[in-house]
Amino acid sequence: SQFYNNRQYLNPAYAGAEAGFRFNSAYRSQWSNLPTGFTNNVVGGDCRIEKKQAGVGGFIMHDRAGVNVLNATSVYMNLQKNIKLLVDFEKSLDLHMGIQTGFVTKRLNWNDLVFSDQLDIVKGVVYASAATPPETRVKNYADFGVGGLLRFRGPDVHHDFGMAVSHLSRPNQSFYGVDNRLPMKISLQYIGMVPIRYFFGRDENDFTVAPVALFEKQGFFEQINMGAIFQKDYLYGGISYRFKRFNII
Repeated sequence: SQFYNNRQYLNPAYAGAEAGFRFNSAYRSQWSNLPTGFTNNVVGGDCRIEKKQAGVGGFIMHDRAGVNVLNATSVYMNLQKNIKLLVDFEKSLDLHMGIQTGFVTKRLNWNDLVFSDQLDIVKGVVYASAATPPETRVKNYADFGVGGLLRFRGPDVHHDFGMAVSHLSRPNQSFYGVDNRLPMKISLQYIGMVPIRYFFGRDENDFTVAPVALFEKQGFFEQINMGAIFQKDYLYGGISYRFKRFNII
C-alpha cells in the first residue's frame, strides 16, 4: 500500500534523486492465515553523486511462495543521471533518467509439491504422483529496466511524474525449458506534496498533503493505486485505494 516508500523498485530513476544517503527495508505478508502464504522482503539503499549530477543505488529482494516451495532472490543495481531543465532561486525542474540491471535466482522444492493424483478423499496424500519433475530446479536469469522521472520543486509545492519499464529482455522463467517469458511491466507514477494552507487559505500549522497515484500493467494484469498522505514534521499517515483487474480478452 505504501509503494512510494519503495521507490527504487518502483523506478530506477529514483536512485540518488534525493541528497545524501538513504536506506530502506520492507516486509510484506499475504494470505498469512494459510500455511502456503506469500512473503516478500526487500532491503536497499542509494546515494547522490553531487559532482557527477548522478546517483547510484541497489536493492535485494526475496520472495517465498508456499512452505518454501518456490523461492526467488533478486539483486538489482540502479544508475541515474540528472539533467537540469530549469533552475532559479525559487523553483527547479529536473529530468532524471535511470537504468536497472539485475540477476534473479529461483529455486523450486519439488518434493514439497502436492498433485491431485496423490490425494485420497479420506486419507489425504497417500499416492505417488505421475507428474514429471523438471531437469533443473534452479533457474537463473538476468533482468533489465529503464525509467524516467520529471521532478518539479517550488517553494512549497513538489511534483514527481515518473515512468518505468521493467523486464525489457522478457527473460524465460520456465524450469522445463519451454518458452515461458516474463512479460514487460509498464509503470506510471505520481507523487506530490502541497501544504494544506493552499486549500484553506490560512496557516494550518505546516501540515502537508501528498497525493499519490500508480498505474501498472504487466501481461493481462492491471492495477491502479490512488491515495493521499497527510504529514506534519516526521509523522505521517494516509489512505489509499487499489483497483486491479485481469484483462484476459
